[in-house]
Amino acid sequence: MSEKFEQVAREALSEMFDFLAYKVRNGAMTLEEMDSVMRLFSECSSPKATVRELSRFYGQTEDNIRHIIHRNMMPKPVRKVYYDFLSFCRFVPKRWHIRRTGTKD
Repeated sequence: MSEKFEQVAREALSEMFDFLAYKVRNGAMTLEEMDSVMRLFSECSSPKATVRELSRFYGQTEDNIRHIIHRNMMPKPVRKVYYDFLSFCRFVPKRWHIRRTGTKD
């Protein structure tokens, strides 16, 4: 990929995610839209994350992340390092979301 395409793709994805987050925060996203987005991510995309990336994202220790992974039925990691983010986020305690965003939403 060229650097210009990569930059344009980054900006477009960032805008799209910001808009989707805006709609979710304001309750403007319909159930059909949420279902469509979740289906798109689960079928066509599979974001991968390391334990370190997950710990930084949620503001938790790596041990807490490993505990969640081992306590739940998580799919085996790809290349022994990368876990499926969508599978992991189903098991994240609600208080982690509050700490990360600063709100209860």
